[in-house]
Amino acid sequence: MDASILLAYFIASFVRVIVISVIYTNVLNLFIHGFKLTKKSKTGRIISGKIPTEHYVPPKETITKEAYRTLEPYIRKLKSYVKEENLTNLYRNLKTLKLKNESFVEALSYNGLYFTQQNEIKIAKQSAIGHELLHAASSYYDRNTKISYTGFRQTKNNQSIGTGINEGYTELLAARIFNKNKQITAYHKEAKLARLLEFFFDDPKEMEKYYFNHDLPGLIHHLERYANRQEIINFIEEADTINSYTGSIYNIIPAYKSVKAQVTLYNWYAKRCTDKQKLQQFRNIVCQDKMAELLLSNKPMTINRRQPYQTNTRMAMAR
Repeated sequence: MDASILLAYFIASFVRVIVISVIYTNVLNLFIHGFKLTKKSKTGRIISGKIPTEHYVPPKETITKEAYRTLEPYIRKLKSYVKEENLTNLYRNLKTLKLKNESFVEALSYNGLYFTQQNEIKIAKQSAIGHELLHAASSYYDRNTKISYTGFRQTKNNQSIGTGINEGYTELLAARIFNKNKQITAYHKEAKLARLLEFFFDDPKEMEKYYFNHDLPGLIHHLERYANRQEIINFIEEADTINSYTGSIYNIIPAYKSVKAQVTLYNWYAKRCTDKQKLQQFRNIVCQDKMAELLLSNKPMTINRRQPYQTNTRMAMAR
């Protein structure tokens, strides 16, 4: 067979595989997107305001030596970064943690998953190990109430809340702890919102405490210094909606909602912040998005006729 024909055949076969993979990924993402929307809480309230203090460890189960060898470098970095008092969930879950490597097919739709109830990590790409280990280090499944707590997320049956800010903050921490270049590699919009939330703390380590102790009510209570409870819950659910579009071919809605959420956080922060330098730093991060920069300019415009989360967008315009 002529070499040029063989090369053309090879290229055509390669392109065919790529096209099929893209179609498969987009169709699967559309299905996952719809599934996520049905899982997102519509109740407008926290599933549980009480954080369990007693931890149940299933008997006769131990982590395998192979799994521990894979996780050990990540565990060592995590322990050097996080305060010892915030590692309770890590130490408990490590005793029974299961680790499973997924196939190339699964890698087309996700990088990694953590299942709180089963205490199991599934890895499709090695780059996701740190992110999923952080989920394990901040999770607890309450067998009495059937509620799964994972960082800032709470889930029971077909209801969940906090997925957006939880994934964003998990990715933010994963980049800091495990990535040499500190670059965010996933959940970019959610991670940016999490980065902005850190400004609401004098010490970012305070936010870590709420995260590693799966204390979403504690986070909400802290933010009540800047906004009322319902506004905060609305923001959290909006972040969930942004997350539900992750990986979807439809990018307009999450981009719009992300800008809306950033402007809302800026308005909250600007009302109470007395440190002009920190406020400017906050603004600079928001203004990395050109649409948000326009909204925070002196031009009298808003995102839409309705005020986001019942807050006054025009306050941001007054600067």
